[in-house]
This record gives sequence, C-alpha cells and structure tokens, in this order.
Amino acid sequence: MVTFVNVDGNKVVQFSHFSVKEYLTSDRIATSEPVSYFHILIEPAHTFLASACLSVLLQLDDQIDETKIKNFPLAPYAAEHWVDHARFKDVPSRIQEAMERLFDRDKPHFAAWVWLYDIDKQSSGPATHPNVPGAVPLYYAALCGFCGITECLLRKHPQDVNASTLGEVDM
Repeated sequence: MVTFVNVDGNKVVQFSHFSVKEYLTSDRIATSEPVSYFHILIEPAHTFLASACLSVLLQLDDQIDETKIKNFPLAPYAAEHWVDHARFKDVPSRIQEAMERLFDRDKPHFAAWVWLYDIDKQSSGPATHPNVPGAVPLYYAALCGFCGITECLLRKHPQDVNASTLGEVDM
C-alpha cells in the first residue's frame, strides 16, 4: 500500500497509488464493518502530521549545523511539508501553540526552519548553519496564509509590519 519514491535525491514514503488514498479515506471503507478501522480521517491525519513536523522543528536550535542535522532525519521533510499539512481546513487552530513557538523570533526554531527550507526561496544561498532569516516571522506567517498566527504576531510585534528583516526591528 505504501512505497518509497525518490524526490530530489531523498526517499519519501507515499501511497503506492492515488487510488489507495482514495479508498482509505472513502466513506465506503468507513461503513464496511470488517475493514472500517482502516479508514483514515483526513483532517486528523493532517493535524497529526503537522504536529509531528512541528515537534521535530522545535527541537532544532542555533547550534544545529550540516553535521548535526543528520541526527534529525525527519527535519528536512518537516521543514518543507509542515505548512502543507497545517493549511488543511481547521488544522491551524489545533496546532496554534506549536506554531506560536516556531514563529517566536526570540527562539532559534524559526531561523532553523528557514535555514532548512526557505518557503520564500529568496535566500542568499546555502549556509552551514542557521543565520538570521531574511524576513521577520510575520512575513512568513502571512506568506504561508496562517491568519491566526499572523494576527498573533501583529499584536505582539506591531512594529514588524514595515520591517523587511529582523535586523530592522528591536529584538
């Protein structure tokens, strides 16, 4: 039912065919008594995956580098895909606390996420360890489309509205 595929030189686990996902998430399997416990509810699955990804990212600090990242084999996946999982329906409201921790500019997690995967892809090139990101957390929260965390960041740091980098604001 699942297989490994090569995506940009990395092995990724995915359903072997889109029909497997369609079947496991269908109402048909949900109501078929002998196999109903295999039914997957999409929103809780995305919530679980987003939460797991954030848990990995929140373990990263400013001491992480290319060598130490090997101890976090799920970190590249988490950095790249947590946003996709978190954008699904009402998932952001269920993981708000973890998102607030990730977007906290006083903690190293935000810089580590952007270092691993800059969703804006306008970074200055690969670095051996996280640096101060090119934009404030508010920018990335809005870019990702997270209204709740964007509003939270606006309340906490209204001065960030006109800042292009963390260096331009009082930290």
